[in-house]
Amino acid sequence: MKRDPEQATTAAVPADPVPRPRASAEGGAPTRDAVSSRLTSQFAPAYLTLASIIQGVALSTLVLRVEATYAGFDAAAWLLTLATFLIVWHEYVLQVLAFVWIPTVLDTVIPFAFLAAELLLAHCVYRDLRLWLLALGLVSVVGMAAGIVTALQTHAFTENRAIVRALAPERRTH
Repeated sequence: MKRDPEQATTAAVPADPVPRPRASAEGGAPTRDAVSSRLTSQFAPAYLTLASIIQGVALSTLVLRVEATYAGFDAAAWLLTLATFLIVWHEYVLQVLAFVWIPTVLDTVIPFAFLAAELLLAHCVYRDLRLWLLALGLVSVVGMAAGIVTALQTHAFTENRAIVRALAPERRTH
């Protein structure tokens, strides 16, 4: 039985809960709104998957480092390093649950910059306090860059405006 192309505007892909935009009959390309909707709906799963892999690599590096050198240092440095990893993960979860946007190249670069900084932090957990603090500062710099990118992206999409207003500090006029 043949399907009439004008009857269905979306086609579901197996194991994909989001319908994909079908090409329109006139130009053969999906509409801009359909593509935008598709990209923003896939933002959270894609970003969380990337963040999970990156945080898993950083955490496994920390575990290997602690296991190999646990007799030579106190627990404070590795617990603070672990806390840093958890804070980064928590911020990613909150960000993708609250906001949506179409990812840019910066949205790809930032997680990998976090990975590099966190790997340095994990490797320096035993060596030298100054180097470890430098790595922690690098994680903070990447975090500030991520915060700026998030602020710019959230303000650019109308879907985020109500959430941005709800999260903004209350402004009082005297």
